[in-house]
Amino acid sequence: MARQGPSKPADPGDWEGRLRNARDFKRDAEELNDLRDDDENANGVITLIVNAAIAYADALTGKYGGFFNQQDHKTVSSAVERALGLRADPAQLKRLSAIISQKDPSSYGVRRSRKETSAELLKQLERFSDWVEHTLSG
Repeated sequence: MARQGPSKPADPGDWEGRLRNARDFKRDAEELNDLRDDDENANGVITLIVNAAIAYADALTGKYGGFFNQQDHKTVSSAVERALGLRADPAQLKRLSAIISQKDPSSYGVRRSRKETSAELLKQLERFSDWVEHTLSG
């Protein structure tokens, strides 16, 4: 059984707002990453990537599960699995978990992240967002 974290009910249609936010976070991450030099700290970009992934996950859980994950973002992958049931793609859940695992280091850590790390995470976000968009359109 998927691990459950705190959640709150989603009103019908709220998932669309989360999807808009996800797209905006993703676009902002792409644009900011393009502006970064290779030797500059990419933690801000990674934070936007993580926020985009969380918002994409919220769109899925809001539409298909009627809830949004709260507070414990380490359980967001399990929340998506719970909301989608058999439609959940294990590879995408793993990808989501990998992106989310960067939340604390990029937001609260003292180490600087490299642009190559943010570029790789953007590729992973692109794959995840493609799957989410396809799933939501079905």
